[in-house]
Amino acid sequence: MFRYYALFLLSHHSISSEERNLSVTYLLLNDASILLSRYSPLELDYRYRRLKPQNIGHQSRIRIA
Repeated sequence: MFRYYALFLLSHHSISSEERNLSVTYLLLNDASILLSRYSPLELDYRYRRLKPQNIGHQSRIRIA
């Protein structure tokens, strides 16, 4: 519910910078908590290293979960 409210706030140009910062912070923390609940830190590190820009050029099979 709060995620949709944060996205709603971000879609309006008349919000204050404080409301914008709080909305972005909430969305980032929410996404981070979802990732941490779904994957172990070791697996997240592996996924991050696989998707670094220098690794993308020669790999044809990159799967983003």
